Amino acid sequence: MIAAPTDELTVATRWGSRIAGGTAWVFGSRIASRGVTVLVNIAIARLLIPGSVGTLLLAITVATVGATIARVGMDQAPIRLVAQSFRQGDRGRAAASVRLSLLVTVAGTLVVGGVLLAGGWRWLALHAFHSVQMAGLETAGPLLLAALALQQTASSWFKAVQAVRLVSLFDELLGNILWWIPLVILWLAGANVSVREVMFLRVLSLVLLVAVMFVLVRYRLALLDVSSRGVIRMREALDLGATLMVTSLVGVFLGTSSDLLIIGALRPHANVAGYGFCTSVAAIVSLPFLASNVVAAPALAAIRDGRDREHVERSLRLVVAAVTLPALLFTAILAAAGGPILGLVFGGAYGHYGDVLAVLALGQFFLVATGPCGITLQMMGQHRVALVLAVVTAVVSIAGDLYAVTRWGVLGVAVATTIAYALNNIAAVWLAKRLTGVLTLPRVTRADLRLLRAWLRGAFAHAALDSGAR
Repeated sequence: MIAAPTDELTVATRWGSRIAGGTAWVFGSRIASRGVTVLVNIAIARLLIPGSVGTLLLAITVATVGATIARVGMDQAPIRLVAQSFRQGDRGRAAASVRLSLLVTVAGTLVVGGVLLAGGWRWLALHAFHSVQMAGLETAGPLLLAALALQQTASSWFKAVQAVRLVSLFDELLGNILWWIPLVILWLAGANVSVREVMFLRVLSLVLLVAVMFVLVRYRLALLDVSSRGVIRMREALDLGATLMVTSLVGVFLGTSSDLLIIGALRPHANVAGYGFCTSVAAIVSLPFLASNVVAAPALAAIRDGRDREHVERSLRLVVAAVTLPALLFTAILAAAGGPILGLVFGGAYGHYGDVLAVLALGQFFLVATGPCGITLQMMGQHRVALVLAVVTAVVSIAGDLYAVTRWGVLGVAVATTIAYALNNIAAVWLAKRLTGVLTLPRVTRADLRLLRAWLRGAFAHAALDSGAR
């Protein structure tokens, strides 16, 4: 009669230590990565004029959207497939999922990249964004698309096996460092560089990163494939991947990408630069939350029964409460001093975007405060529901952006996007609770605080064991 509560605490501690410890690792790397990203943007702002910065951001956005299509959901599907395979004790199937995701990504990259190389990129540059300068990136753009597609798919393999430390390094941090080093050298040397050269530096940094990732994945794959030659059907992977791909694509359009593309098509490219730098700084608000999502996704996919669901929900809600506090602090700082911060960091040409930064920071805070509601739907068998919700919200968001940009400029776009975030997450929280039984809103009780202490002890003990093993 007395052992049950102790067992419950042990199970809750196990789940919580895994989520909290992993979140701490990824959060640390994301903070460092965001810092390096700001340094990259500072270097770019000094190397290029605002109009050229806007062209560069548009080109990267088009490549990012193309990479999302090319992956066909293989940046998310392996997380669920591998987690399910481990749950079933089938390591061979887990390895097969990794191999198949690579095959699909390569095939998708060849198709989408081929379309852009055959004239698609040049058509978009000249007719959608009215930029001869962007048209000159018709080779660098598809190459960046390919590198981004492979990098994100490889990163999903690390997430799937919960190699949190590798995710924390290879998801963003090392790629940003490899890009920043040559940029800052060129800046300090006073070099005169073009948008095309900056793009090729980005491609080179990602190619080097992907090469190292594939070496590590090959080693991990050899460890996985020890029990059987598991099989996964292409139809199963594509059914899941296609749904998740559309959801991810809509998610891309719901946020920064659609904003930049709409501004780039209807406003001067200098506005794209200002808005892009605002989104980069505002992203600091959601860093702890996004870090927790990396660890939460495989934990949600591995839920087996109601008991697991209860412990994962409790852990997630406490983590959401913890990351909401720094998010609130960052939002207050950016709202109060956004303009001076932008002017100091990126130059006087960007100091008048303070209102845009404040609105975008508020949108990021709302994203944090509602928890991993979208990930919960995707990882717990409700990916089609997540898709429908994402499509509806994207339509509302893009319609709002198009209406606002011609009347109120970039500030109107920021307001429309923030409203879309709020509507999407309110609906996703309700649907996640109704369909999966998991509520993602923050919660803190005295019992939760005691559990948090147990998590931290478990996380530190685990770290100590890892250090001793090395």
